[in-house]
Parts: sequence; C-alpha cells; structure tokens
Amino acid sequence: MNLNARLPMDVKPSASVTAAVPARGGLPERFRAARPFPGEAKAGHRLYHGSPFVMVLSLVKLVNGRRTSCRATRDINGMSDLVERGYDGFLLDQYGVLHDGRELLPDVKECLDQLQRRNIPMAIVSNSPCESPRAALRLERIGLMNEYFQSLVTSGDQAKRYLEKLISEAAPVRLSCLFISHADHVERGTWSPEELRSMGLELVASVDDCDFVLANGVQVCYKGTLSEVESDYESDASDWSVFGTVLQAAAKAQRPLIIVNPDCVVHRNNGVTVNCPGQFAKKYSALGGEHLYIFGKPNPEIFREASRHLELSGARRICHIGDSLCHDVSGAADAGFASALVSSGIHAPELQSMSLSDLCRRKGVPCPTFAMSSFRW
Repeated sequence: MNLNARLPMDVKPSASVTAAVPARGGLPERFRAARPFPGEAKAGHRLYHGSPFVMVLSLVKLVNGRRTSCRATRDINGMSDLVERGYDGFLLDQYGVLHDGRELLPDVKECLDQLQRRNIPMAIVSNSPCESPRAALRLERIGLMNEYFQSLVTSGDQAKRYLEKLISEAAPVRLSCLFISHADHVERGTWSPEELRSMGLELVASVDDCDFVLANGVQVCYKGTLSEVESDYESDASDWSVFGTVLQAAAKAQRPLIIVNPDCVVHRNNGVTVNCPGQFAKKYSALGGEHLYIFGKPNPEIFREASRHLELSGARRICHIGDSLCHDVSGAADAGFASALVSSGIHAPELQSMSLSDLCRRKGVPCPTFAMSSFRW
C-alpha cells in the first residue's frame, strides 16, 4: 500500500528512503519516502550530512566583524528592513529566534509590538512535539501572548494527523507502539500514554511486539507500560544504555521510527545542553534502519500550512525567520518563501570560523535571502 498517496499533503512526513516494511498487525506494507532531507546522501540511509543539526540558542556575537552573508544574501539590521522591502507577512521559528525554551530573548517583545502596530500578520512554525493549543499555553507562560500571531503550527500537529490516518487504515486491527517520551508529559505539553491509547494504539515494551517506535522525548523508554525505564540521555548524550538497545533492535527488525521532534540538541542561555529525539534518527540510520519518518521543518508543507493562516489575499510576499539553515532556510526555499537567518542562533559557533556561504556549501543548503544578528526591530 502506498501510504503517503492516500494522505492529505499536509500530513506527509519527511522520510529517508522507500522500502518495504515487514507486515505486522495490519501495518501498511510500504512506507514511501516523501522527500530526502537537504544534504542527505541520496542513495544512502543517513539522515544527516556533514555536521548534525545542533540548536545553539545562546546569543554568541561574531568575532572580528566576520561577514555572515553568502554572496547572494543581504545583511539587514532587523525586521524594519524587511517591512521597508515590502514583505506582507512573516513566518517565525520559536527556539533561537523568539526564546530559548525558558525565557524571551532580548528585543523580541519590542519587535513583536512594532510588527503588531503595523498590522503585519505573523504565524509560528515550530518543530515542537506539542500540539498547537498546548504549545500556545507554553508560550504564554514565558510572555508570548497569542494575540501576536495568526496561528501556531507544530510538528506535533502534523504527527497527530498522520498517526490518526495510520490507525484508521489499520482498523479493525489495533496497532502497537513502543513509546519514548518525557517523564513529565504534563509539564512538557506532550502526549500522555492515555491519549495514545484513546487514539487506538496499544503501548508495548518490546520491539518484537511493536509495529513502530514513536519518539517525542528522550527521558523515558517503554512509556505507558509496566516496564518503563528512565534515562539520563537528555543531559548526557553518551548514555545509550537504554535507547541504544531499542534503536539497534528496531533497525535490525526494520521497524519504522517516527520522530515527532527532529531537533538534535538545544543549548539554553544558561549553558545547559538538552539532547532531543533528532539524535535517535541519526543513530537509527547509522545502524541500518531504513524506515525513518520525521515531522516538521524542513518539510515545505508545514510552511505552506502556516502561510495559509496569515490570510493574505492575492500574490503576497512572505518571509520566514529562523536560525537553522537545514530546518528553516532550506524548508522555506522549498516552500517558495524568502528567508532571514538569525545568525546568533544555532550556527553562531560555526560562523565564528567560516563564512555563511562556506557553511551553506558544507551543509548542502541554499543561502538565506537575508541575515541579521537577532530578531529585533
């Protein structure tokens, strides 16, 4: 069965390859790749090429006045420059642009106020595993009120629709899932075991018994079963004692791995490093796993979905603001939008030692349309 051919465009995942899946419990026989990730080896199974996606959220100033731009990229001072250039609406990344997961970054509130006064529509496009209503509540807690934005679209939204379609196609057979998640799903705003069961999934504690592995966090393995095991992986990337065994077994059995949050690492302003499920994608692929499903950016559909919420009539100019070349710039380009790279975000350490054009070539992604040091007016 060609699973993706039967799904609406806005729920197709990004996947690394097309290959047959061992039939279990009514799971569709084929998972067809929607598109490779930018920079990915086309004939291989590696999700990432060159340096991994690393989210560095602390504001690191570029040294020695290094020019950040590609030859085709225009340096700008802030969002006022984009408004003067005639852009009608903006799509915004969260982490590294607006906040660091715990607090707003400098100048963000003032910039949003300036854009709101000019009635310029904005929508957030995020790789958060939270569904958008919960993600909005988390934003409110750190001072970002909903009235700034026309909508918030997350990878969690897209993954939820995909799972619902997958479950519906398998009915009346009940699909089984090995769930890797957070210890406190209430605080994180992510799915509880009860929610997944209410969707129609059975939660199991063995790769042999599962139809697929689902990861939206990195703290607890076998979530929702009597065999729950906690891991220190979120703070210690060398601790593969729990997840390494699961991913090796999943790759060997060719069980699909579904990643709801494709980010690999977050570095907060206070220096704390947080490892994320995107690391599992790299590990699974390196072990020979061929059935990898990742939701969110850079899939262009999440950008297009968010742009529709801007409610701009006619041919309007839209620019996406983000700090990741692989997630934000590449995805925006594929969706047909301009992009502005926040250079003080995840690539700040790399941009201290190389130009933006060199970094883009190294990662195999297009140059951003614009570059600015931070999200400011």
